[in-house]
Amino acid sequence: DAVHGPFGGVVPELASRLGVAVGPVHAVVMGTDRLAYDIFGDTVNTSSRCATTSPYHTGQMMPQVLESCPESRRPAGSNEVAQMKGKGDVPVFRF
Repeated sequence: DAVHGPFGGVVPELASRLGVAVGPVHAVVMGTDRLAYDIFGDTVNTSSRCATTSPYHTGQMMPQVLESCPESRRPAGSNEVAQMKGKGDVPVFRF
């Protein structure tokens, strides 16, 4: 279904994907006048790859994330295997 925009045009449905991973990250603040903040590390790359290998309108998380959720807060979904660049076949939980 399309959504009508504020000026009468049709806005295509928003297509989103979500990737979630846990682990260590590195953060840096750069600059002196205009500060820029960035995070990087394997956890960030894994989260990004979870998102890019997930079908639209779904999300994927690493099993460690699911295990850290209380039983009553776990999302409905299924265990899958995703082919991730630089990592090969990786177990994920798709929700």
